[in-house]
Amino acid sequence: VYKYKDILGSIHLYRPANEKKDIILTLQIDSTNSQYIGLTSVEKGLWKVKLDWSYNKIEYFSELTIMVE
Repeated sequence: VYKYKDILGSIHLYRPANEKKDIILTLQIDSTNSQYIGLTSVEKGLWKVKLDWSYNKIEYFSELTIMVE
């Protein structure tokens, strides 16, 4: 089980159609090991979500594609 306070990192919402719309957020995990990201102000369309984080001095990376409608 991860100690959520020891997880550090960032979330990069990458907009392939217009990189000027990219959003970078600080990872802020709560006690349920989750983070809510409101997408009401995010433009509709295809986004890539890139997660960079570290825990116990080990670096991690994950990437996924989402469609905001």
